[in-house]
Amino acid sequence: MAIKFKCPHCQKPLSVKDHLAGKRAACPACKKVLTIPQPDPAPAAADLEALAAAALADEPPPAPPPEQETKTLSFNCPQCDAAVTMPLDLAGKRAPCPECRRIIKVPEPVKKEPKDWRKLAAGGPSLARTDTEPAPEGAWGTATSAATVSRQALTEAGVITQREKTPLRTWVLRGAVAAGALLAAGVGTLVAFNLLSAGRQDRAVTQALSLAGDEEKYTPQQRAVVHLAAGEFYLRTGKDDAAQKARDQMQAARSLLVPAPGDERDALLIRLALAQIDLGGDPADVEKGRRIKWEEPPRKGKQQAARQEPESVRAELRRTLENLRDPEARAEGVRAVARKLIEKKQAALLVPLALQLNFRGKNGEVDADASVEAMAVAGLELARAKQDAAAVKLAERAFLPYSGAEDGGKGKRPALSPSLVALCRVLGKPEPPPRKEGDQANADDRDAQLVGQAEALARQDKLPEARQGAAGIRNPAVRFRALAALADRSPPDPADVKAALDVAKGELKGKASPWLLWRLARVAAAAGQADLARQAAAAIPGAGLRGAAQFEAVQAQLAADRGRADEALAAGVEPKSGGAALAWIELARHNARLDAATLKAVQGWDEATRPYGLVGAALGVQD
Repeated sequence: MAIKFKCPHCQKPLSVKDHLAGKRAACPACKKVLTIPQPDPAPAAADLEALAAAALADEPPPAPPPEQETKTLSFNCPQCDAAVTMPLDLAGKRAPCPECRRIIKVPEPVKKEPKDWRKLAAGGPSLARTDTEPAPEGAWGTATSAATVSRQALTEAGVITQREKTPLRTWVLRGAVAAGALLAAGVGTLVAFNLLSAGRQDRAVTQALSLAGDEEKYTPQQRAVVHLAAGEFYLRTGKDDAAQKARDQMQAARSLLVPAPGDERDALLIRLALAQIDLGGDPADVEKGRRIKWEEPPRKGKQQAARQEPESVRAELRRTLENLRDPEARAEGVRAVARKLIEKKQAALLVPLALQLNFRGKNGEVDADASVEAMAVAGLELARAKQDAAAVKLAERAFLPYSGAEDGGKGKRPALSPSLVALCRVLGKPEPPPRKEGDQANADDRDAQLVGQAEALARQDKLPEARQGAAGIRNPAVRFRALAALADRSPPDPADVKAALDVAKGELKGKASPWLLWRLARVAAAAGQADLARQAAAAIPGAGLRGAAQFEAVQAQLAADRGRADEALAAGVEPKSGGAALAWIELARHNARLDAATLKAVQGWDEATRPYGLVGAALGVQD
């Protein structure tokens, strides 16, 4: 690039190469020495941008005087629209307007920045042409033309077709299908989980039965309890073979209990009878094998002779109850079965069952006293359930042996039944008179009258009279019997239970009827009084029946507890008893309801209690 300049002496225009800048040389015209100047520097990029912006932009407005710009701020009042001038230090603050005196906010001053020609392109120069009409859709040079063709053009060309609006019903149907698919997936997962869980439960019950089969380690009563629990488990599976498998287990339990010694076997037979009631079901379940018939229909002629052992709830109950040995146990068994049948709405089954029971004494002869008491007890429960017609039928049938009509007056008359006295009084029927011994009434029959009168008053809700009458009985054994009858009401009063226990633990210490104490334990447990149930159990002299009563207290305690139960609760029941086996089963069942992991935990139990834990936990998970 050449350096152009004029000679400072003669003003001759000169041009030299730029590498001679700063050197001295003689002017070709005047021959005088001069210094070649430096070339002019190129303008900076910022200066070029400023020059370009200045060339393209409108003439900027004149800047305000420096003094006003820095010290004051002019604006219009938003309230009165008067021109206002405020000090700059009030900018952004609130102050009164000098004209209208209203409080207004002083605006911030507008910052003046150098104009950038790149930011002024949107407005352009004042005389530049502006396009105010929108560009056609898909036109060249528009944003839509960069990647797509307009939908209208494609529709007109037939490339795409216009989609009709989806009806609401279609959306609802699609939603229902989607929801159904999700539900099916959830149900499938749940079914798979339940099948896996059911498999573990089945294996646990099978293992329990296998362990309990050891005759050297477990008593017949303990083994019977495991079979009974297994029968309940199989019945509740709901499978098509549930009834048969449950019935087989219950029959195995009965086979073990019938030859067993002691009062405990009667208590367990009563529990078995209560479980057998659950075998009954409606015709649909009977048809599928999930339940059995409540009652076998009557047959005649050759069918009757060739009939095999009937498979019905009534037949199973009769076989179980007729194996009860103790007369008081028979009455308690009938009472418990009657209440559950009524609860199951099978009161019609109770009359033929009570009439069919054929109790026998030690010598093998029919025990008329036990039969009469059984019919009277069943009648009292029917009367309590307002089934008066059925109750009257049983009362009339139980009265026959006292009238002599049954055998022409030649047979031996039964002892007076306290329950029959109570039933006749409740129904307003004549009661049998006591037997005579000379001019005096038989002492036992007279005591039976006192007990029956107290129970009748209690059944008629005449509690003050019933309590007064029972308290006036001199014989403590008879008084205890009357008080026990008063306590067994619905709902029971714990005060009546305690009054009966006070007599048993005081005047009758060690001599009170063990079956009445067992009955009181059940009554207290039903009322949620676990402590009273334990007191009743503690007064029973026999270990087996005491264990059965202690189980009632354990059951009441577990029903009241919401958290996990401690093993000490079951360990407190009479060891080696069927009641203890029941307690361990119920404890494992209770804990498994709260935590299914109990089914695995019981595998670590001691061998003496492991079969009970296994079957109990399986029932708990099933619950």
